[in-house]
Amino acid sequence: MADQDQDPHDKETEGRDWGEVLVKAAAALGFNETRVRWKVQIWRRRFTKTQRRTDHTARHIKYSHKLCARCGQLNDQQEKVCTACGHDLAGHRMEQLHRVGVSLPGSLSVSVVLGVAMVLVYARLILAEWPDPGILELKVETLYRFGGHWAPSVRAGQYWRWLTCIFLHAGLWHIGFNLFALSQIGPAVEQIFGRGRTVMLFIFTGLCGSIVSHLWGLNGVGIGASGAVMGLCGVAGGWGHRQGTTMGREIRTMMIKWALYTILFGVFIGADNAAHIGGFVSGGIIGFVLQPLLGRTRRKGVAVLEALFGGGAVLAGVLLCLFPPAPASGSVTDSLGMPNPYLQVVAICRSLEQGRQDVALERMRAGESEREVTTADVEAMCKQVSAMIARCREEADKKGRGASDPASQKSARACGLILQAADSDD
Repeated sequence: MADQDQDPHDKETEGRDWGEVLVKAAAALGFNETRVRWKVQIWRRRFTKTQRRTDHTARHIKYSHKLCARCGQLNDQQEKVCTACGHDLAGHRMEQLHRVGVSLPGSLSVSVVLGVAMVLVYARLILAEWPDPGILELKVETLYRFGGHWAPSVRAGQYWRWLTCIFLHAGLWHIGFNLFALSQIGPAVEQIFGRGRTVMLFIFTGLCGSIVSHLWGLNGVGIGASGAVMGLCGVAGGWGHRQGTTMGREIRTMMIKWALYTILFGVFIGADNAAHIGGFVSGGIIGFVLQPLLGRTRRKGVAVLEALFGGGAVLAGVLLCLFPPAPASGSVTDSLGMPNPYLQVVAICRSLEQGRQDVALERMRAGESEREVTTADVEAMCKQVSAMIARCREEADKKGRGASDPASQKSARACGLILQAADSDD
């Protein structure tokens, strides 16, 4: 009880006494007494400021009243909606989490709906790999089979992969990161632009990210909602820049930092940064141009169309992931379920063997955009292909008779693919 009633001046004197003890001890060891006393005073001031800041933060978190996220009105803790604008207020515990810096979407939030869709698709991929599922990391062939963005397949006409890849994730950490990021930025965009428009913006910026990734030269199977999440970040940043207020500029700066952190992290892990940049830039342009929901009444017909477009796209993307289209009849695929890379080469050589040099030349030119292709180039390539097919058949024949296969695993897989292409119908 005596400690609680101690006068603050006595505490300060006690702290000074301890400081003097430290100064005297340092002086006895040969240190400069004045310099040590000066440093002790600086340390004490810093400690006092930190303690006051911590106490202020604790009081702020425990504050019982609610602050409206839309208009800034202070409301009593018992209020369910804002007394000034009628906006729904979060519960007291949710308000405390928000003050700490953790944002959780409401039960009917767009972020929750999109998150459930991603988790549903992720569960479907795990079931597809049963009884040996890679819960922490899914197989590339599974990601491709259920809608991953692979450039050759898109060039073949499977443009739906630009949409389905948004809902696919490579592993538990991947989907966890995107769900957390969506839960932080999604509710804020929803408050500014409304639910229906937020879904539409998520899909549109996600598609922009996929298209930019494709044009950039995607190497591998692209998946993940990070392009769409970066799109929402861009929307918030563009809106903040347009507002021009102190809060708006802070939001813009925060969103740019998020984008830079994501791109920097993507460089280290080899992520698809082209999709990140495409989503963020497209979102920034839209956020700057598009009228927000705050401060005006939007026509109900436009809102319905936006919600139908966004919701329909989400539903279509999820259904395509859950029930992916079957491969085209007669198509040749490798062990990953992807189109056989030797199929086009064998088709070119078949055309050459059949005397259709013009068709073979046209097919080879379609795959070579950086140099001029001549008939001599086609003949030289087909000569090499014929030698490879003959060698692979010889190795396969030796293996069938029980002879040792000297080829490495990689060359054996290549032989399997080229023989598969050679034995297929053109």
